[in-house]
Amino acid sequence: MLNPYRPENAIIRSTKKETYDVKTYTFAFEKERSDFSFRPGQFIMLSIFGIGEAPFSLCSNPVDNETLATTVRNVGNVTRVLDGLSEGDVVGVRGPYGTSWPLEEARKKNILIVAGGIGIAPLRALIMYVANNRHDYGDIEILYGARKPDDLVFTDEFKNWASIENTNLLLTVDSVPKGSQWAHNVGVVTTLFEKMNTTSDNTVV
Repeated sequence: MLNPYRPENAIIRSTKKETYDVKTYTFAFEKERSDFSFRPGQFIMLSIFGIGEAPFSLCSNPVDNETLATTVRNVGNVTRVLDGLSEGDVVGVRGPYGTSWPLEEARKKNILIVAGGIGIAPLRALIMYVANNRHDYGDIEILYGARKPDDLVFTDEFKNWASIENTNLLLTVDSVPKGSQWAHNVGVVTTLFEKMNTTSDNTVV
């Protein structure tokens, strides 16, 4: 863990526009930190010098200790300035903090993941972790929704998620704007409950 009181410099390695107001940022520490690690569900404090600091969930692959990533919606002072930064710019990082998902308690059990909009961001790390340790867990079912198709994030990863062994991915949106293409469910994410395979037997949510 980094010094909890002193930010470490981290360089933006890449940015990826997910939606009109959401981006995924990938960082690498300015000084090599091979000892940095986190568990799905934890977060970092990200600071922009002269502006402020804010907490963001980690959404990167937990087995990758060379980079870390977070997916951010542009909604405040820190995120507004962050949105204007680009590859090569430097930010401060403290952490990780927070309690991780109960991964040990979930071993040999089925996993149901339910999320809406940007709420899928911290769960992306969980999906990657379970995929990396596939034989430690049972079936996976992912129910993910948003207000409209353009509000879904990580859309280029859906095919990979669905291809994970014994994994079922169900998608939904509240509504489909005229002219948009959508081949999945329409309705709030809870409408997927009647379509899912998961039962309460030996399942964690």
